[in-house]
Amino acid sequence: MPGIGLIRTYNRGLLKTDLVVAVTVFAILVPSALAYGELAGFEPVVGLYAALVAMIVYALFGSSRQLIIGPESTTAILVATVVAPLAGGDIARYASLAAALAILIGLICLLAGKFNMGFVADFFSKPILTGYIAGTALIVIASQLGKIFGISLVNDDFFAKIWELITSLDQTHLLTLAVGLVTILGLMLLKRFARKVPGTLVALIVAIIVSSYFNLAEYGVAVVGQVASGLPKLQIPIVSLTDIAMLLPAALALSVLIFADGVLTSRVFARKNHYDIDANQELVALGAANVSTGFFQSFSVAASSSRTVVNDNSGGKSQMVGLIAAGLVIVFLLF
Repeated sequence: MPGIGLIRTYNRGLLKTDLVVAVTVFAILVPSALAYGELAGFEPVVGLYAALVAMIVYALFGSSRQLIIGPESTTAILVATVVAPLAGGDIARYASLAAALAILIGLICLLAGKFNMGFVADFFSKPILTGYIAGTALIVIASQLGKIFGISLVNDDFFAKIWELITSLDQTHLLTLAVGLVTILGLMLLKRFARKVPGTLVALIVAIIVSSYFNLAEYGVAVVGQVASGLPKLQIPIVSLTDIAMLLPAALALSVLIFADGVLTSRVFARKNHYDIDANQELVALGAANVSTGFFQSFSVAASSSRTVVNDNSGGKSQMVGLIAAGLVIVFLLF
């Protein structure tokens, strides 16, 4: 557990910097985790559960000083794609299957780390991963089109969903579309002219103020609603051997993708900051994080490129940033 050594030898002179960086990471984390929780088919708060558990566990087991682990769009959409057909609309079964999938992914990664399989990272093709991530981005965009136009879309297939949207444009809720487009435009302008400003946090705060002041819900604009307070509880997912057998192929595929994305991202920032990554230790860390989220009412987690970039650009030098950010999530969930 490299994190134990980090705590023992931590340079307190870095605390002020790490605290500021952690607040920035936390600011980016909250709106994205809420969105990814919903994207994965859960109540939005479950995304925060996943982020909280994953950051603590990775800080203890990971070998990267900058990598931030948590819910992210790729794994969220894949979890929903794998689990939804098996759950048959049963919310409790959906949660159990998603948790079991996370545990299976974690166990596969832990076993791979135990048997020193980290060397396979040397053979990953970056163009394939880039294409995969770009394809997933299109799927994520398509999954949100109905919400931004205020239209209820029933198709799951990418091209069928696009066609359904085109043929249903006459049902567009104009105020919902306006809110969505203005938010996107604001994010783009902040990224272009004020890179150091946490755009997602600004968008979240402005949207809350506008929605509350003008009571947009009364005009047909959907809102997230009440987010439950409290911390995640330890739960053992109730699944059968048949369920495990059905989940196993997806768990194998997802474990490879999660490891590939994580180790490639961590190597980029390790090279930039002049230290080495232990690929086998990364397998252990990702495995431990996924097993833990599975037992704490959450779903599969992976490396977050956006939050890792924010961490590095803001001056984060150790996993203490992840621990502090997790502490802020605890405060957020409680109060």
